[in-house]
Amino acid sequence: MPSSQKDPGLYIENTSIYDIQSIYSLDINSQQFKEFLVLLTQSINRHALSLNNKDTGFYPLTEFICSQLYFPDPTGSATSAQTPTQRNVFRKVFNCGALLNNANKTVAHGINPLSSFKFTRIYGVASDTTGLNYIPLPYAGPTPGYIELYVDINNINITTTDDKTAYTNTFVVLEYIKY
Repeated sequence: MPSSQKDPGLYIENTSIYDIQSIYSLDINSQQFKEFLVLLTQSINRHALSLNNKDTGFYPLTEFICSQLYFPDPTGSATSAQTPTQRNVFRKVFNCGALLNNANKTVAHGINPLSSFKFTRIYGVASDTTGLNYIPLPYAGPTPGYIELYVDINNINITTTDDKTAYTNTFVVLEYIKY
């Protein structure tokens, strides 16, 4: 790995090559066999830790821990009752149906209590399945008209400033941490 790279992210080594004949020749009571088991266990553990820390490409319609981790709660300290730990990110997808013509569409998100949650990402996509056009949410294009996407205490709000009724299929993804 290049030395100029400060944080390579999660990296799983792929150089743990074991000679099968050497393994077969080991006496299961020998020190070499015990060392082999320790090395094998460490390798499997590194793989498990790396896989568990990868962002999961799973987008269910129910709350799901997506394997993202946020820094420890900054309000905690060394004198807090609990040791500061990384915080899990939860993901929930909403099928919001068709967009409207110059209006605000609301979809209940059912995330309660909202005051103890902090959103990390709010995003989505709208699809015109007839014209085969797709736009991200929120949306700001080169022509007049944009789509605002925001969340309040009860709802996901999708505000269109022109006619977007051709976009009949809309998904919104909410990702958040809980305090």
